[in-house]
This record gives sequence, C-alpha cells and structure tokens, in this order.
Amino acid sequence: QLSLHRFISLKILNETFDREFNIDEFIDSGEMHILHSQKKINLSIICKKPVMSHLFETPIDVSQIISDESESQFKIDVALPDSVDLRWWLIAQSNHVQIIKPNWLKDEIIHSLKQGIENQEA
Repeated sequence: QLSLHRFISLKILNETFDREFNIDEFIDSGEMHILHSQKKINLSIICKKPVMSHLFETPIDVSQIISDESESQFKIDVALPDSVDLRWWLIAQSNHVQIIKPNWLKDEIIHSLKQGIENQEA
C-alpha cells in the first residue's frame, strides 16, 4: 500500500516487468493488513439493523454467514485475518456491533474502549 498523497512526482519506465501476480491471492494472504498472527479469527458478531444492514450487500468477507436474530438484529459468522484493521473496525462500530466470539478479542476491544474513555476523561 502506498500513500499516494505523499508522492511528489513519478517517472514512467519503458522497461517491462515480468511477474505473475494474482490480486485475490495477495489480498487473501493478509498482505493488505498489519497482521497480529497468521491465523484466521472465527468472529461472531451481533449487528444492529438498519445501521449495519449494508453488510448484506457489502460483506466483511466472502466467507460471512448472516442469520437473523430478531427484528432489530442479525448475526454474522465470518473467518477473517487477525489484523489491526479488524480491531479498528470493531472499535469504530462498537455502538452497533456486539462481539460474541472469540472472547479474547472481545476482551481486547473492551480494554481499548475503556482506555479511550479514560483518555477523554483525563
């Protein structure tokens, strides 16, 4: 990933570069994330409707399984890379998402949110 807004100039080369590259494999490898580990996280979350209903059309991952919980909530089960991006997303959506499992990740997010509250109260 490149921070394009930091580029001042670029130069187009006439040289060819011969390398096989599969974007899907690159994304699946976790290269687009800052990984905590090479393991996938089996995440279960309860999401509020209608705020999180966009996840029906724009899934978190192709592996996600959505099931209705109630008129106001649905559940997502999904296997995701253990990444910083996942933690940022869960923290950002904490008003609309309840982590069911894994418990260790739920505890980590709760700890981060409590630290954020303490920072604001200081």
